[in-house]
Amino acid sequence: MLQRIQTIYYALAVICLLVLTLGLDVYTYDGAISDSFELTAHYNSYGVQVEGTARENLVPEKAEALKEYLQLEEGSSLASFSTSTVSFPFYIISILILLLTLGAMVSFKNYKRQIRMGRMAFFFALVSLIATVVLFYLSGEGMETLVGEEGVVKNIGFAFYALALSVAFIFLGNIGVRRDQKLISSLDRLR
Repeated sequence: MLQRIQTIYYALAVICLLVLTLGLDVYTYDGAISDSFELTAHYNSYGVQVEGTARENLVPEKAEALKEYLQLEEGSSLASFSTSTVSFPFYIISILILLLTLGAMVSFKNYKRQIRMGRMAFFFALVSLIATVVLFYLSGEGMETLVGEEGVVKNIGFAFYALALSVAFIFLGNIGVRRDQKLISSLDRLR
């Protein structure tokens, strides 16, 4: 039934996944060389967007390295830039997890389907959380070579916490479904 505790957990997981799908930053990298340029790379569910400004006294070697990092064409202006370096639609994964969680929430009459959808949602959410943590540590290498390791500041965004909370809420919802299934099977034995 919809008034059970696992429905509340699944609903909270759906809210967290909606926050993730809205495009809030999962994590960001801020890099700057004080007299040359400033960069900010935003990693969210729509890909990676890099924005920043370059000053007039930018060394030509750094300008070429910056254009290579940003994947800009020759002759492009570096005074102020905003570009998408990776445009893989990560939001498809979060929408898949969202739909699986909604399916688990509304299929309360069929426990086998509810457990299967809940497990699949938990598996995909856990894999995407692990992939996000791995990417957090591995994806800043391009900016670190451009700016230097001490010039890069890594920040975890609100969407990362929403993803972690959705994993926890899906797990708690799955526990609630299993408890209900055990309760119903024990009642069936008493009849």
